[in-house]
Amino acid sequence: MDPRRLRVQNKTPSCKFETPLDDETKNSLINIFSKLTGLNSRQSTRCLEEKDWDLKIALEYFMKLLKLDNIECLTN
Repeated sequence: MDPRRLRVQNKTPSCKFETPLDDETKNSLINIFSKLTGLNSRQSTRCLEEKDWDLKIALEYFMKLLKLDNIECLTN
C-alpha cells in the first residue's frame, strides 16, 4: 500500500442524544423532521419516538417506509 494514501475508516454518524431530551429539543426535532419529510407533527413524533429520537435513524426509517409505500403505519 502506498504510504501517501490516507486510509479513512467508514464511520456512520449518529444524531442520537446521550441525555434525555427536554420538550423544547423534542419540538425542534419534530419541526425539523416535518420540514424534511412533509409529514405532519403527529407522524413525525411517532417516527422519532420509534427510533429513540435519533434523527438520522428516523430519517432512514422514513425512507424505508416511503419505499414500501407504508407511511400510513405512522398514523395508527
